[in-house]
Amino acid sequence: MKIETDLGISPRIYAVLGLLGEYEISVPPKVYPDVRTFAWYNGREKGFTLTITMDYKTSLVIFCYIHRNSDSQIVVAYGEYDYVPFNSPTIESGEWFVEAVYQNTKQCDLEEAVHYIVNKVGDYVYLHTN
Repeated sequence: MKIETDLGISPRIYAVLGLLGEYEISVPPKVYPDVRTFAWYNGREKGFTLTITMDYKTSLVIFCYIHRNSDSQIVVAYGEYDYVPFNSPTIESGEWFVEAVYQNTKQCDLEEAVHYIVNKVGDYVYLHTN
């Protein structure tokens, strides 16, 4: 018996996460964003969430997962909220979850997903530090 160590998440999604780890987004001095990643599961859609909180007032939550009808198409969704989620958002989190995951989405390949996420994070940090 082998213990599954990939958490059921596609290697393509792990590749997105690995490439994101190579980026460094600059922030002004004395600004300390809280950055967290969580495994994320919604039936056949499995991936991760990236949650960034600025000054404990607002949060940007980005979802990255494989589309349920394709094993190759990556979906990136996001939402910005005026509170800090304690855990990775779930379907029980309310109306904003459905909107974020199923309305603010972009289907893309691996490289495009990485650039899209980096740009969303950069825009969020810039907006909340200027």
